[in-house]
Amino acid sequence: MGFKKNNKLGKGRIKGSKNSTEVIKDTFKQLLEANLEGIQKDLDILDPKDRLNFLLQLAGYETSIEIRKRVTAARDIQTKRFKDSKSVHYNAQMNTKQISKYCKLDEASKILLKTAMERLNLSARVYDHILKVSRTIADIEGVESINGSHISEAIQYRSLDREGWLG
Repeated sequence: MGFKKNNKLGKGRIKGSKNSTEVIKDTFKQLLEANLEGIQKDLDILDPKDRLNFLLQLAGYETSIEIRKRVTAARDIQTKRFKDSKSVHYNAQMNTKQISKYCKLDEASKILLKTAMERLNLSARVYDHILKVSRTIADIEGVESINGSHISEAIQYRSLDREGWLG
């Protein structure tokens, strides 16, 4: 598929013809339609599950395959972290001592978490839960240190949980 070459470009305006701006717009429209038609044909060939991943990639989102890879990598990090433990295999299973060891926060993150604890009137148990979730978020991102964005995201999940959004 292509477009017809317009011989009117650059030769001045012929009575009743389009000006060069209109020709360029029409040409661009034809190219866009041809490309969209090609994408549609590609989508028609794809399995419905693959079609969603393709569209998500086009929009700049991660596909489920990419997310699965990050989650698997995070799971591997946790397996290595707790290889010497008989009872702990995941971040969610950490005890207080392990939380202190694996969930170290910088000063800004400590202040953020303390402020959230006070404003939301959260318990010590919830504090530990937020740290565990933050550790998991950092693992999924593939980073060693927990930062403020991890804490914020974990707090948001906690807020959703309290409102019944997470079951």
